[in-house]
Amino acid sequence: MSLPRLYKYHDTVNRQYITSLAEHRQQVPERVLRLFSHVLNAHAVWAARIQGQPAPVGVWEVHPTARLLDVHAAAQAETDAILTQADSLDRIVAYTNSKGISYHNRVSDILLHIVNHATYHRGQVAQAMSAIGLPMPSSDYVIMLREAPKQ
Repeated sequence: MSLPRLYKYHDTVNRQYITSLAEHRQQVPERVLRLFSHVLNAHAVWAARIQGQPAPVGVWEVHPTARLLDVHAAAQAETDAILTQADSLDRIVAYTNSKGISYHNRVSDILLHIVNHATYHRGQVAQAMSAIGLPMPSSDYVIMLREAPKQ
């Protein structure tokens, strides 16, 4: 599987979740908005780390539903730019985490982590929304492939 294909999935599912959360904004519990904001924030923070830039958002900053698409689109655009630099995927990135501890990881590993992290938390969001009677779109990768236009 290629990272660009995985990020197409990530983008598609995040946009579907954002649409659903916006449609039900009056019923979305604060903890769900906090958790989904965290998904987007983590993506933005990691993309900034890869680019050697300061974090544009706080890891647990909560965004109103009207701002979710902007946060997502900015992080996705940063990641798309990173993905076009195929030779940089093996580059090692040194960074300091939110607790001030220094680490280093390969760009490709960070990119995989972003999607994996989002998948985990989208599952939590879907479960919480389902518990109050508001089902979320499917986030299954294979379902997205079935529904995508054939290329």
